[in-house]
Amino acid sequence: MDTFENTFHLCIAMNRLHTLGKASILLIALIYFALPSVKGQDYTKTDVSFAKAHKYDAAPDERVLKTWYHYVVSRKGMKYVVRTFYPESGALISYFTYQDRGLKVLDGPFTLYSDDGDGKTEGTYVDNVLNGPWTTTTGTQILTEGTYDMGLRIGEWKEHYTNGQLKSLFTFDGGEELGPYVRYDTVGVVLDTGNSILGERYTSLPPAEFEARRGRDIIDEFPCFGECNPNLSIGERTRLSGLAVSRYIQENIKAPKEVALYGIQGRVNASVLINEKGIIEEVDIINGLCEPIAAECRRIIESMPSWRPGVKQGKPAPVRVLIPFAFAP
Repeated sequence: MDTFENTFHLCIAMNRLHTLGKASILLIALIYFALPSVKGQDYTKTDVSFAKAHKYDAAPDERVLKTWYHYVVSRKGMKYVVRTFYPESGALISYFTYQDRGLKVLDGPFTLYSDDGDGKTEGTYVDNVLNGPWTTTTGTQILTEGTYDMGLRIGEWKEHYTNGQLKSLFTFDGGEELGPYVRYDTVGVVLDTGNSILGERYTSLPPAEFEARRGRDIIDEFPCFGECNPNLSIGERTRLSGLAVSRYIQENIKAPKEVALYGIQGRVNASVLINEKGIIEEVDIINGLCEPIAAECRRIIESMPSWRPGVKQGKPAPVRVLIPFAFAP
């Protein structure tokens, strides 16, 4: 049985009904959705003992201003650069450019890496707003690509399978899904094509043909955690499930000492496979900030009781979801 990768904390917004089916979202976008949380990190601490702890290629005109357990702050021309690292491995996990000394306004190149360095999202900010081309890649393979115009998606946005095959192409105008779209399976066969009007998708395929194709890659229902009242709508069950996950984390989490000792903060994203019996089979910490935090996130997830499994074509199906954690001193 195929495994479908879907992000849990965004499925409410992305699971809206359209003419003949439901929207879905890929796990390949998960790196990008961690972006809003990383801007809250405090970079005021410094200690010269960490000066040689981090290895990276600095530009000739860079001057180091601060070094700490997991970051280096430098000045490059009239901009400020912050690099953060996974302390135990030394891997670079982010590169941010700011216009101000207080490191509040992102302005320039931006790259965010997965812990293993294989996946990354990169693009440019202008005055704290996404602008220009943005991509998410794994290895040498582009997974998502598109363009922002001062924070609004415009033009064609593409998603690719990890085998390089185009998965979908959607058209945006002023941040709205508006215009032609097409979706493919893993070997390039068209699953759906038509037009979007403000996010509502109207397929051009005959209803019978669309229904025959849509079951090949669309999840009817995401996994559910908690009570999962069957009398509620799918969207409401999803919302309550997300709240139940958050409550479980809050009630069971034990922040590692490194959070307070070194001021590490940010969002951790865990990719979790919920099998057809609702049992957690695989836990992959995408960006763990440091080993103690990653280990605590894994412990919490592995202690969870069973979920209500996802549903595809009326039958239980394995679904990969994204569970976010937030850490702050």
